[in-house]
Amino acid sequence: MNNKVRIRFIFIYYVFVISCTKVLQIDHIQKKASKCITNNKPYIKEYADNQPVRLNQVSYLYNRNIGRYAD
Repeated sequence: MNNKVRIRFIFIYYVFVISCTKVLQIDHIQKKASKCITNNKPYIKEYADNQPVRLNQVSYLYNRNIGRYAD
């Protein structure tokens, strides 16, 4: 294996690994968020001015996608 082929192989391998870890992270976030919804727990707190406060990334994703759940 010459140098160019080796460098290309390493580059493709790392791109594959990074993309897989990103997909797994997104899947993990969605599982956590669906767990919050199935347990019927509120995950956004609101203050007097009715501005939702982001508690974590999960609440942000679901606040953006399916609407607000507040107590």
